[in-house]
Amino acid sequence: MALIRDNRGSLLASNLSTYLAGAANTAGTPIDTNELVRIVNQFLGTGEQISSDIATISNGIYKKFGTIDKVTNRTEIVTSGIWSGDAGSLAVDATYTSSVQVTGISGKYYIDVYNAVSSSDNAEVQFSLAYGDALGYGSPNLVKVMIHLDNR
Repeated sequence: MALIRDNRGSLLASNLSTYLAGAANTAGTPIDTNELVRIVNQFLGTGEQISSDIATISNGIYKKFGTIDKVTNRTEIVTSGIWSGDAGSLAVDATYTSSVQVTGISGKYYIDVYNAVSSSDNAEVQFSLAYGDALGYGSPNLVKVMIHLDNR
């Protein structure tokens, strides 16, 4: 989106008004959209100008990008970090696991990785690692678990 600042906005409005008033005074004179585009483009910078190329306009569902759709002189970062505190990277030597989780039930299936010692107030899970395979290695044998639960 282009911004027209200072007195340039009033000059644009004046030029458009003059053109439209001239067209209105002549009955039956159509308004030329190419002329409107030319007037507006006088107040826009390179890369912000409106295209008058009618080949870029389509009435279908899909439209090919035209020069009007490309803004080349503006950059805006729209991404953010995936780690705590919106950080873009995570130091491997500053990651921790919880010994409580390792010895607990969930430790048989996955382990959480923290950005600080898990007992500290500012520790947050950064990611989890799950382990095991189709044969059950890395996790308990479910048949043995079911027998254990049935014998309670």
